[in-house]
Amino acid sequence: MLFLVQACVAAMVRIEHMDFLLPMKIGEVAELTAEIVYTSTHSLLVGIKVYAENIITGSVTSAY
Repeated sequence: MLFLVQACVAAMVRIEHMDFLLPMKIGEVAELTAEIVYTSTHSLLVGIKVYAENIITGSVTSAY
């Protein structure tokens, strides 16, 4: 019997500090997207983009 095994990539991340350049208003929805930018044997660098969406008007602004 032949079993195919797929590799799984996982990362555990902790955010130590994050500055928001623009404030979000009450009622807006925050969307955060992250990607691994750099890796080494003991650390990694993660880039995060933050967008704020006004659910009433549908306008989306960058909050990073």
